[in-house]
Amino acid sequence: NAWPVDKVSRIDRQLVFVKPDLVVVYDRVTLGPAGRETKWIAATGAGLTIDGDRFRVQSGSEFLAGRVLLPERPMLSAPETPVVGYNWKGQQQLWVAPAQPAGSVEYLVVMRAGGGDTPLPEMSLLHDDENAGVRIARPGGPVALRFNRRGPVGGMATTSAAGKSRRYDLREAIVDSYRNWDADPRYQQWVS
Repeated sequence: NAWPVDKVSRIDRQLVFVKPDLVVVYDRVTLGPAGRETKWIAATGAGLTIDGDRFRVQSGSEFLAGRVLLPERPMLSAPETPVVGYNWKGQQQLWVAPAQPAGSVEYLVVMRAGGGDTPLPEMSLLHDDENAGVRIARPGGPVALRFNRRGPVGGMATTSAAGKSRRYDLREAIVDSYRNWDADPRYQQWVS
């Protein structure tokens, strides 16, 4: 409900945390009849640098480094004049846009938080008619994330370590329950 339906008819976001320091964001955006363009916008700290499809925000010895895998040939920029409402305590904005405007756009961004000069891990885009995702090299073994490109939000994650492979479903599943609060003294009141 954050966008007028004539401009944006659908936005789906999936966020996956890969221990210990990676965040993967996958967005599917479909414009409405009055929609003209999309941008993936992040409000960042003041130390933002951009290099091709990569960005880095530095604050002292800590950083957030990222790489944009989708859209293909992304256009990354940092507008000099901040949009009102985003400029707080010297924040900068990172804008990611497709090379050509389109009615439907996918954004896939991998980010790493850390200290020192730790680089982003090696990664490759996984992309076919059904899935969009990324394979990430990790010291204990690779992680592969695949997100549904159509239909319900979902997908799968696979990990490989010590010759064993594990699979996790990434599905839209809202648990409308107080069952995880059963140790709370108010639990019996809530459920009755």
